[in-house]
Amino acid sequence: MTELELDIARRRFGRFLLRWRLSAGWTTATPENWASACPELFPELWPGLGRNRIGRGQWVELENAKTAKPQPVSFMQLEELNAVLASGNRGAIAKRVLADRVAAAQPILHEDGTPWRAPDFFACWLGQLEPPEQWRPELVQVEDVDVEETTIRLRGAWLVAVDDLGLARGAGVQRLLRDCQPLSQEEEDDLISITDGVAPPADRIMHIAQILQNWCARTRERLTDRVADR
Repeated sequence: MTELELDIARRRFGRFLLRWRLSAGWTTATPENWASACPELFPELWPGLGRNRIGRGQWVELENAKTAKPQPVSFMQLEELNAVLASGNRGAIAKRVLADRVAAAQPILHEDGTPWRAPDFFACWLGQLEPPEQWRPELVQVEDVDVEETTIRLRGAWLVAVDDLGLARGAGVQRLLRDCQPLSQEEEDDLISITDGVAPPADRIMHIAQILQNWCARTRERLTDRVADR
């Protein structure tokens, strides 16, 4: 497998993880909040591991394909989370919004009904196992992407998010760059180019599109949470 093929597989895994999470209305904080509310359901890996557990930062890194060497514990925690979902026991959750989100989530299963385990998540990250059909992202080849059209669409999505946040465009650029850290200089330049309506190089458009689309999705989640908490 070439580096480009592996990069595409990582980004496809990230889109799958994002689709799975959003299908239940989860934010990146939902797994951590659930584990904190019901520690008895997660005795192995979630509570008490500090920096090693899947917090918001690690989840965003997986969705954005920002790490070439994820920690094995990340896939082990996905296994434990998935096993609890498959058990049907959601625990006693006091907060209504969190309880509704947890109730809406579905486990990731093989065709025979068995839950995915850590090796399955890792195989999917490597591109060796297809995600379940209901959350399966489309296969995209670099040469099939219309860079100009994609840039227009991405800039439009960014403008909508900036308007929803009530920010001027200059402040919107700074907010985008801040929220997406850590970024390489190349990634920052590509994001700025898109906000200016200038297409980045074709071989980088898929990667930068994933980062910007995930930022737009997280922004919508935060705004929805803000309204729900009022």
